[in-house]
Amino acid sequence: MKLAAFFRPKSKVPSGAAQAVISRLGAVPILPPFTWQGKGPRAQSRLGEILAKALEPECPDAEVFEPLRRFLASPQASDFDHLSDAAARILVFAGVSAVRELPRELAAQLSGEVQRHANWIQAERAAQGPRRVLQSGALVLAGLGWPELPGASRWWSAGLADLGHSFPGGLHPDGGPREGSAALLFRQVQLLWAVAQVCEKASVALPAGLVSSMGKASTFVRDLGTGGGLPSLGPDPYEPLLGQDTNWPLAQAQARGWAPGVETPGESKDWVMRPLRESGLVLLHAKVAGKASRVVMDLHTGQVIWHVGGQAVLVEQGLRCMDRPESWKPELKVARVDGRAAAVLWTSTGRRGEWTRDLRAEGSRLMITDRIEGESLQVRWRFGEHLELNRREKPGQWLLEGGPKVRVTLDMEQATWVTQAGPELHGVLGPGVRHRSRFEV
Repeated sequence: MKLAAFFRPKSKVPSGAAQAVISRLGAVPILPPFTWQGKGPRAQSRLGEILAKALEPECPDAEVFEPLRRFLASPQASDFDHLSDAAARILVFAGVSAVRELPRELAAQLSGEVQRHANWIQAERAAQGPRRVLQSGALVLAGLGWPELPGASRWWSAGLADLGHSFPGGLHPDGGPREGSAALLFRQVQLLWAVAQVCEKASVALPAGLVSSMGKASTFVRDLGTGGGLPSLGPDPYEPLLGQDTNWPLAQAQARGWAPGVETPGESKDWVMRPLRESGLVLLHAKVAGKASRVVMDLHTGQVIWHVGGQAVLVEQGLRCMDRPESWKPELKVARVDGRAAAVLWTSTGRRGEWTRDLRAEGSRLMITDRIEGESLQVRWRFGEHLELNRREKPGQWLLEGGPKVRVTLDMEQATWVTQAGPELHGVLGPGVRHRSRFEV
């Protein structure tokens, strides 16, 4: 297949260097501007900052090129301990090369790094799972973005064929991940939309199964992220590759007709529920106090997370508060919507008891009723880091301040004890006790 002319280099690189330079005319996708949120000395943080600066039109070239040169000269450039990092690096190299006119020596050095990284990924790709998806996507970017590098045609053809089954196979029917966290799925989706745009410009067709799966996963990410960014659920707290905008992937899918045009959650005062039973989540969205609000309930642990206006208000721990969480078997018994209220009835059975949690969202109020049979239950409410918890004169009542003001009311008579420890409230329920916790904006 003859590739489009814009994949060809504009000028020859120095003799002896790789003879391919990615073009600024569209060989890689239009990436969303973003601010890198990660911190620390790791390679991913350093490269994330470089790509974010490169995507800022007003940022001088020197503030992009000099940090990139320092990275390529550092020991971290040869560190392949993290398989997923090599894939992320190729995306960064492609993104910087697409939006900036690189000096010839830096362009040659970067294409050499792409050659080295792609060869290593092809030899060391994970057997399965999210990291294999990231690595296969990076091979497509490397092969189509630098088509004249030795092995480029093998990279992109093998990577694309693998994505046709590895990504769909890693999703539940509702679009959620079978393995890894929602943050790791977000990474995959961001990179795959870069792959999709490159394939379109190179007139390379995507596998049919990949197309529908990207639409499902993009919808999942958008719904989970609306009203507060991706909540911290499950393992692998990965930083996104291209910023925190969870709507960008779905916008890409809808522009191509790969996902239905549906209303953004949280636009109405009425609570809207989306049970994601296969992924083990229930999402509740509404507009509270004029701001988008989202409640996430993790059906695996009973954990409840509540955001109002993009800020975390309540971040509860669920089964992780209990002595033997591995012995409990959770189940969603009822999920219903009634007018302006949404309610979830969740139960989990352990070796010596049963824990029932009734969550109800109504207007600007979230009420959680817990009941334990057989053994004691620890109630532990943790609140957003930006909020300050102040005790009120009325027993069992506190006020969260520093963001959306939230009144917290606990049933003091039903808990064995309730204490405040910094931004947390702790209590213990005895067997047979029903306890109600109320949070109201």
